[in-house]
Amino acid sequence: MMTSRFADLHVLGRLDLADIGSFVAGANHRSLADLVVGMAAFHRLGVQPSILFKKSFLPGPLAKIARKAGVIVVEGRGATETAAKALRSGASIMVMIEGGLYYNPNEPAELGPVKAGIARIARSAERPMVPISVDGTEFVWPKGRWPRWKSLIDRPVITVRVGDPTMVEGPDDEQEAVRLGEVISAQLALPAPR
Repeated sequence: MMTSRFADLHVLGRLDLADIGSFVAGANHRSLADLVVGMAAFHRLGVQPSILFKKSFLPGPLAKIARKAGVIVVEGRGATETAAKALRSGASIMVMIEGGLYYNPNEPAELGPVKAGIARIARSAERPMVPISVDGTEFVWPKGRWPRWKSLIDRPVITVRVGDPTMVEGPDDEQEAVRLGEVISAQLALPAPR
């Protein structure tokens, strides 16, 4: 378990990611704080992932700034090959598998609709997918609101669970992505550490 100064950040599960070579990490996406938390968790695991971001989410000059920061900015149909090329060259990729923010407070382990892209990328590069669940960031930066800076003073509990790597098995990328989503959902259903 690892903690951080800005939050009670718990990183649990498979902590040897640096030893498996390149991989594509698939995570749920509850908050804009997920990106910062994910990078902090990976840093502690000794992995420097590249972030895959849709250009449509980076208006104006933000795409250019993001590229200079090491973000892989993708447009349309080129996303799979761009990400697979990075994986084959040894980089690990981080993808939010829902394609957008989703959090249902009545069903906290529920994911939004899972996109097939992560399985297409993993299949194309012949590299494993790693299920990552992130819980607690929705209280730091709720969807559609400004960040809750007071929550950072109160050190919110944020849990990142890292599951076992899995290769794409079947021919249906959508089904393979859903299978990964089910693992992430099961991780979200586990009790938070105390």
